[in-house]
Amino acid sequence: MPHRVDEVRSLVDRILVMRDGRLVFQQENSAATEDTLMSAGIGASEPSGSGRRAATSA
Repeated sequence: MPHRVDEVRSLVDRILVMRDGRLVFQQENSAATEDTLMSAGIGASEPSGSGRRAATSA
């Protein structure tokens, strides 16, 4: 997670989080909360909020 999250959020419409080369989370910026982003970024099993996890294939 970048240290300048507020600056990055001011530039984007949609947030996607990748881990180990896989898309693990995506959500509209307007619906994302700081807690949701932190949970997604650290790999919590299910970020809080209404975010949608991306489907991953093996």
